[in-house]
This record gives sequence, C-alpha cells and structure tokens, in this order.
Amino acid sequence: MNLTEVGRAPVLQENERNEAAAFDRLADQRDSGTLRTSEWTFSRYRNALCGRPLYQAYPDRAFVYIGQNGFRGDDPRKPLKGVNVLDLGGGDGIWSVILAEQGAKVTSVEISPKQVELARQRMHLHGLAWDARVGSAFSLGDQFPPESFDLIFAQAILHHLTWDLERVYDGMRHLLRTGGHATMSEPYCASARVRRIRERLSWLVPFDRESVDERPLNDDDLLPLSRMFPKVTVERFDFLAKFARRLFRSTAMERGFFRFDRLLLRTKMFRYLAGGVFIAAQK
Repeated sequence: MNLTEVGRAPVLQENERNEAAAFDRLADQRDSGTLRTSEWTFSRYRNALCGRPLYQAYPDRAFVYIGQNGFRGDDPRKPLKGVNVLDLGGGDGIWSVILAEQGAKVTSVEISPKQVELARQRMHLHGLAWDARVGSAFSLGDQFPPESFDLIFAQAILHHLTWDLERVYDGMRHLLRTGGHATMSEPYCASARVRRIRERLSWLVPFDRESVDERPLNDDDLLPLSRMFPKVTVERFDFLAKFARRLFRSTAMERGFFRFDRLLLRTKMFRYLAGGVFIAAQK
C-alpha cells in the first residue's frame, strides 16, 4: 500500500461510518409491514425488461436497457433466469427482490447492517433467496473473485460514494465478466453554480438528502468511466419532469415532460439543466 492509499483510508472509513449510521437510522424508522413488493410492481419491471415498458423514465430505463443488451431469456416470467447480478448498495432489498423474482442469481452489498436485515425480511416475505451481505463499495475486489457477475445494478448509490468514485468504478470493472454490463441511475448536477441555485429553490422542489456525505454527480465524476470501460452510455434526464413529480404530483404530466426533457437534454447547451443521469458501462 503506497502513501496515497494510507492517507485516503481513514477518509473512506469515515464515509463508510457516516453512510452506515444514516441508513441504520432510516432502517429503524421503517415499518416492516411495508416491505412487501406488490405484484403490480413485479409486473411493471418485468414488462420493462421484456420490451413493454409502462414508463420510459427512471427507474424503468435501467430494465429496458438490460433487456436490450442480451440479458432477456426465453421465459417471460423469469427473463433473468441464470444471470449473475450484483445489486450494489442494495439497501432493504427493494431492487434485489425484483431482480430475484425475475430469476436472477442476486448478490447484494450494503454498508448498513440494519438495511441488510430488512432485505432478509423482504426475501422471506416473498419466498425468495439471495446473498444479502454487509460490505463496502470501496472494497469490491476484496469481497469477490474477478469476473463474478454478468450485470451490476446500481440505483442511486454512487452519489453517496463521491469521496473515491474511481475506486468504486475499478471494483466494478474487476467484478464484471468480459462483455458484462453495469447500469447506474443517479442524481446529477452539472456545476456548483447550478447546485447553489437548486439549493435556494429547495423550498419549492425539496432535495432527497439521506446522509451528510451525499451530493449529485457531475461531469467530472463520469470521466473515469470512459477510461475504464470500452463502451459507456450517458443519458441525462429530470428537468421539468422533476417539477411535475414533486410539485404537482402528476404522473401524466411527468410522462409528457420526460419526453420533452429527453430531447432537450441531448443538446449540449442545455444538459446542465438535468437533475438525473442514467449511465451504462460495458466491459
């Protein structure tokens, strides 16, 4: 271990403690009676993976991508049968249960022991099983052999790991088999100036803030992915759609604005307006 690694280790350990404490507190507030996932939700994401999405926006977009990139099997009830998936930052199993219900062989890694316990309760509620373990996203290479997974599924986790994203990306590359994919959906803010403006408007569109260390990703955070993976896809979203969802609470309005946002945010001069980013990387 070089001096740089020695100097960074305590910082990362502080981040891990902060995140574990924050999500342990959230787990304490969770009513275990709300852990059951509805049949409608299972059907929603199964259909998205099979090319029949009800919504095109986050988080359905990740399942559409997965289905379009070679992971959809012949059984429409179990389209991910036999696929080895790592649910990175798996929390209380909200995504692990959906992936497992579709037939995937799921392993989840989560820094909060109490969230992992909720995940285990969730799997028992549904008669499903996966490997739900406590672990750090900063040390993936120490927890699994190389090329252990076909797919890494990471939903709203990277913005908690900004103290050393390159380490996380390198761990993901280490664990993916050649040709494997990682999908990531994250809060996004192109610049510190835009971030300050959004903070001033938080009385109108509140932030979802769960821990002291989290912040939205920016373009600099995404750059290392292009150095580590031969193919990276980035799609920005959530400008006007965010107002429809949080201010007006209108699903129909959100759908319409999402389509508008998708066209607008493809243009370089407007992409700084995005509030979210979908990222896919193939090894």
